[in-house]
Amino acid sequence: MIADFGFKTAVTAFDVATIQPALENNSVRIGAEIMLLADLDGELIAASSNKPVAHTGFPPQILLSESNQSINAPSSIAMIDGQIFQLVNLPVKAPVTVARAVSGQSVDQAFAFNKVHEYLSLKTSLTATADYQVDAILFASLDEAYARYAMLKEQILVIAGITLFLSLLATIMISRNITRPIANLVA
Repeated sequence: MIADFGFKTAVTAFDVATIQPALENNSVRIGAEIMLLADLDGELIAASSNKPVAHTGFPPQILLSESNQSINAPSSIAMIDGQIFQLVNLPVKAPVTVARAVSGQSVDQAFAFNKVHEYLSLKTSLTATADYQVDAILFASLDEAYARYAMLKEQILVIAGITLFLSLLATIMISRNITRPIANLVA
């Protein structure tokens, strides 16, 4: 969408009547819950209407990454109308950057967890402002972590079994050699 000449023309002309349907179509096509177009100051120009949050809860300067205060951050986490969104921020260039297109997906239980297993977890802070803080708990499946060592475990068991067998065989041979002279004396 951001490479489309017609879209770039509409953006440079601030033709919201053309931009709005383009955002809605692209939102449906890529499965984004929200699609936004903002100017270089972070002010909202247009938004897809498939989710009311896009119109009412868009905070000014949402494109600024709290961590580095750079409008060029390609991905960020933001709170919009009480929901956490992962936002992907792309420049609209005609030929220089004239606006920012943002697509967003809400981060919820379904987004965060797709399997129920035992997990190894790590809590980390994604972003923090004076108004809110977004923390993430990163999970790694213990089953997947243990799977890496399953082959190593099997190899260790095979080596231990062979070593035990060879030790037993050596013990029998040594004990026969030690007891042979005693058996000869008794006989």
